[in-house]
Amino acid sequence: MSNSKQQNFTSTLNQGWQQHESEPVSVFDSMASMLDCLDPEQTESAMTLLLHTAIGHLNAPDKLLHLLSSLPPNQASLPSSLRAQVVADYFHTNNLSDMSHLTTDEQRRVLAQIANEYTALQNTAQASQWLTMAAEGVNESSVSKPLARALAITGNNLACQFEELKERTLEQDQQMIKAAQLALQYWRVAGGWMQEERAEYRLAMSLIKAGQYQDARTHAERCEAICIENEADDFERYFASDLLMLVHFHLAQSFKQNVSEELRRYCETSPLS
Repeated sequence: MSNSKQQNFTSTLNQGWQQHESEPVSVFDSMASMLDCLDPEQTESAMTLLLHTAIGHLNAPDKLLHLLSSLPPNQASLPSSLRAQVVADYFHTNNLSDMSHLTTDEQRRVLAQIANEYTALQNTAQASQWLTMAAEGVNESSVSKPLARALAITGNNLACQFEELKERTLEQDQQMIKAAQLALQYWRVAGGWMQEERAEYRLAMSLIKAGQYQDARTHAERCEAICIENEADDFERYFASDLLMLVHFHLAQSFKQNVSEELRRYCETSPLS
């Protein structure tokens, strides 16, 4: 593929990820129209977007199944297409089909993808269950980068979904923290310092939501330390500093509740300006 075509694909892919929530039909159709001229690596990237858009945002696995059935043999047999077929079949029939034709690593990526789509569909209970299955028996020393990336992305997305709930049970708090921990664990394998820093941010925010402020401070401090060590730009530093401010606010309020009523009246939050 020429440089101009590569640039066009990359631009379309990036735009698709930016617009897939607001314009899912347009994004799906645009990416699907490019499939016949993509190489295997590009097909992998395109299929990830197509799968997520069709199932997580259109809730239309049949749309993806129709596309997959029209692929030429050389594309239909690619690992990305085979994984997409299993995931689409599952959401279409509510039954997980045989995966013996996939490697163990590819099977785990299927489970992680199912968890990610349940997250997008706001079914946190199912998402947690499938993410746990995907991560079972996996460790940082032996995991492949593609699987680590899939686990990290799904963990991050699920933690965010839990954080947005107005009310959570204790079990949901635990699932939220576990998802954020998995995101941090596997971004350390699949990403660079920025992905790790942002995963520290995510875990700290989940711990704040769960009322675990001391643990949140530990990860907020790590978030800032990574920024300092890597000379992060002001955008990253802003969120790290804002996170620390939020953590210390909650810590101050928790300490305030432990003092006598007589002393508590002196514990006024300082103005921010």
